[in-house]
Amino acid sequence: MAQVYALKYLAKAAVSAPRDLVNSFVARVKPIHPTVLIYHCTFVCDARCEMCSNWTRGDRKTDMTLAEIEQAFDSPLWKNIENANVSGGEPTTRNDLVDICRIMLDKLPRLRKFGLNTTGLTPHRAIPMLTKIVEMCEERGVIFSFRVSIDGVGEMHNQVRKVKKGFEKASQTIRAMQELQKKHKRFNFGVSTTIFHMNLDDAENILAWAKSEKLDIVFNMVRFTDAMLGNSELEVKWKPMGPEEERMREFFLDRVRMDPLLDG
Repeated sequence: MAQVYALKYLAKAAVSAPRDLVNSFVARVKPIHPTVLIYHCTFVCDARCEMCSNWTRGDRKTDMTLAEIEQAFDSPLWKNIENANVSGGEPTTRNDLVDICRIMLDKLPRLRKFGLNTTGLTPHRAIPMLTKIVEMCEERGVIFSFRVSIDGVGEMHNQVRKVKKGFEKASQTIRAMQELQKKHKRFNFGVSTTIFHMNLDDAENILAWAKSEKLDIVFNMVRFTDAMLGNSELEVKWKPMGPEEERMREFFLDRVRMDPLLDG
């Protein structure tokens, strides 16, 4: 399924390649409209991850309202957006998430890929929402890609996310999405893992688990950035150094050497 999705996406990207090349030169001499957008619809989160501090700045009162979001996406600034991703915090903590996605799908005329990241920790909320978003993207011919964050197998995931039975809850969401994928072929689903000091020893276990569950997996190196994760103060505690940094480097190089070209 991951390869089928990737081929569809690459086919759409190929059509835009000439324009992208022209824009890359134009952007050197004058500003151009953005083509990629990551929208944090909230910083409220149902996890308390060790390597991320977005949850510490979660405040429902300061979240943009649906009306404000619609007004913002009316701006011509976004007219060339082709890749858009909804992130957080945890997007599914917003009761109006489906409406937010509908606004983005309707207001971004050149959108070809739509993505979403989720903890999957509240299956009773996430599954109905994600199902509706899958259906909306399919109706509009937009490729949809989303991932459930898994940062360890079993108890390691619970420790990283600081959520009791977190792995069990996320697994419930994963199983439901795998079933949904049998009905809707236009979306890519998988898991994503952020590797850092705490779960580095579990990286191979996560890879083996994902393969056993037939899940497409993307590995990310830990990043420290206030703009995206609000976690620059954690760099001293969690940044891999010395032998750990070398082990992380080798793990990622092995993924490049060993995994199929079209995998996540």
